[in-house]
Amino acid sequence: MNREIQTIMAREIHEIPDVLARQIVEGLDLYLTAGREAAATHPRGFVTCARGTSDHAATFFKYVMEISTGLPVASIGPSVASVYDTPLKLEDFICVAISQSGGSPDLVALQQAASRGGARTLAIVNVTDSPVGAGADSVLPILAGPEKAVAATKSFVGSLFAILGFVAGFTGDKALEGALRAFPETARGALDCDWTVAELALARAGSVFTVGRGPGLAIAAELR
Repeated sequence: MNREIQTIMAREIHEIPDVLARQIVEGLDLYLTAGREAAATHPRGFVTCARGTSDHAATFFKYVMEISTGLPVASIGPSVASVYDTPLKLEDFICVAISQSGGSPDLVALQQAASRGGARTLAIVNVTDSPVGAGADSVLPILAGPEKAVAATKSFVGSLFAILGFVAGFTGDKALEGALRAFPETARGALDCDWTVAELALARAGSVFTVGRGPGLAIAAELR
């Protein structure tokens, strides 16, 4: 890629390895500890609270957690709380809110309803001093820094990294923890690949279909 003519999005994509490295230094121990502490509460399952790109990250959380533990993970639409004001029954569940800004009132409403319904609340957010961050029992910082491009790039990848760190702590998966510590170099390697063949095919295409299953479904959804 010609670095002289990068867009804002391209620049932020190239920041991803540095974001991952920062997460290892400043965040990974937090993610692992939060996972271990959550496991010690013996939850019956999880519910997720997210929108847009963050909801795709929540889909990733669903598959990784269900595959790793067998515990159910369900998405609750924010309007259940923000519009319909439905009392939730979530004793012994953990509500995981995922957000870049942490400022969406509907996410705050669902988080509060989950707490009133008996759930412990966990927020995975890029802006920790936000309403979603302030309202959670535990906060995991994404540490992606300011993100200007639309759509999200580095905050999405950072969300997935935080999720994997939490799952590694929850399950005691040392192999996954080790893979996470080595991941920035993997990301740098991906950026150094020659993607021009794919770029040409995409530029010529009249339409593009994405396909995925399991954790890959979240990535396919984000590519749309």
